[in-house]
Amino acid sequence: MPVLAIINAKGGSGKSTVSTTVSAYAAKVGVQLILGDLDPQHSVRTWLRLRPSSLPAISGWLLDAGRAFRTPVGVTHAILDTPSGLSGYHLARVVMASNLVIVPVAASAFDREAAEACIENMRRMPRVVSGLCVLAILGMRIPKGSSAERVTRAWAVGLDIKFLGVVHYSPLYISLVDAGSSVFDDAGEDATGLRDDWMPLIDWLGETYFGTLPKPEPKRVPQRIVNN
Repeated sequence: MPVLAIINAKGGSGKSTVSTTVSAYAAKVGVQLILGDLDPQHSVRTWLRLRPSSLPAISGWLLDAGRAFRTPVGVTHAILDTPSGLSGYHLARVVMASNLVIVPVAASAFDREAAEACIENMRRMPRVVSGLCVLAILGMRIPKGSSAERVTRAWAVGLDIKFLGVVHYSPLYISLVDAGSSVFDDAGEDATGLRDDWMPLIDWLGETYFGTLPKPEPKRVPQRIVNN
């Protein structure tokens, strides 16, 4: 069973947002996925508790970084939301259990420096060196129209790691968390615009993780009527 881990040793990078958003999309298209919570703050567990029964169900998986990752029967994919400060033996154990790692990185130089140190640690691990675990970077909470998008992209390219684009900052994400929801659950017009930020990540996961992940329906463009 393929495992996707969301890792960044720095707090506030958007790990739980990535974990819950990808899980919501997977649930919507029928993937039998389990969402593992390694964070002592249990942000994912809180989100799952708030999630309305009317939305596609997502199974929670409460984990301990010091114990074996034994996945329950009946699921085909797992996502691991990891805590800040993950390092050393515990970081190595998560990477050894994973096929893909997404590193969410916020806009500041502090965030990039901390993420780079974490990435370099993972790059030395045998599973990453052998290619059995693939790393990718996702820019998070990037102000729209700012130079941070260009800077983050150039930084990722300099590290020679797959860059999955950026998720722009929006206060809507706070409301979605409070509702146990995501941009792929909310049908509002504001959420529609935010979904576009996630599609490079979703497309990449469709190729590398989910296999044949269904694509969302294309937007309908009104037809122009031309009078002759």
